[in-house]
Amino acid sequence: MQAATTAIITGGTSGIGHQLVRKVISSGMSCIFVGSSPESVQESLHMLIAANDFPKDSTTKHQFVRGVSIDLSNWPSWTAEQTFKSWEFSPTNCIIGPFTTPLFNVSPRNPCGPSQKYTYSLLVNCAGITQKSLTHRSTTIDMARIMNINLMSLMSLTQLSVRPMLKSQRNSKATSPIIVNVASYLGHPDTHILPGTAIYAASKSAVLQYTYSLRPELSRLGIRIEAIAPGIVRGTKMIETLPPDSQKSLLHAKPHLQTTPHAVADLIWSIYCSSPV
Repeated sequence: MQAATTAIITGGTSGIGHQLVRKVISSGMSCIFVGSSPESVQESLHMLIAANDFPKDSTTKHQFVRGVSIDLSNWPSWTAEQTFKSWEFSPTNCIIGPFTTPLFNVSPRNPCGPSQKYTYSLLVNCAGITQKSLTHRSTTIDMARIMNINLMSLMSLTQLSVRPMLKSQRNSKATSPIIVNVASYLGHPDTHILPGTAIYAASKSAVLQYTYSLRPELSRLGIRIEAIAPGIVRGTKMIETLPPDSQKSLLHAKPHLQTTPHAVADLIWSIYCSSPV
């Protein structure tokens, strides 16, 4: 029996992450998405059920979607937790939860068949926050929160994914596993300088360099790692929480870099689909 594939997506309750979860579900894959609170996870799960993106054929009877509540700003404490509060939906079992389970348990709570195997083939580190004030007005708590979510948790999730991805790779002939880190064009050193984004830009620059530097290590293990640096993603909380002057400057300075959550989700999916088997 062919193994079913599962993706893990952080920041999956809104913006790019939510659109990507919908994309993954519509493809027939199972998906585990991470949200910052039980409320956001449950709300997002109900939105996914209402959208009804599950393929209408019998080949996806093993498919499921699970929402997991993890406050990534609480790094490194969350990395020591063994299980996390979760809710799950499948077309055959409806909603289950809350229950606690390890993040990297990529099988459903109530599998349809005991012989069905699930593989972990895709991690997308999409969770991120931006600044709400100019840098000189940001507190140490503000700085730690940005770096913990945008960078430190991303690195921990990448590190923690290696072993389960390698195990999946050994046990099946599924698509080669891949990690996609979502950075920002503000992370490039030669980009438009925008007041009120220095801490955010530093975190995203670090994401890019981390990804490029880690690539040779993971390549030897058969795991791909890529980074994307989207421009201005309209209609997301990331843009809406920028200081008003920064929003105006950004939108006027780089109109050609404007994009949408749907377009970025399509890009990530195309990267995954290009992975060798």
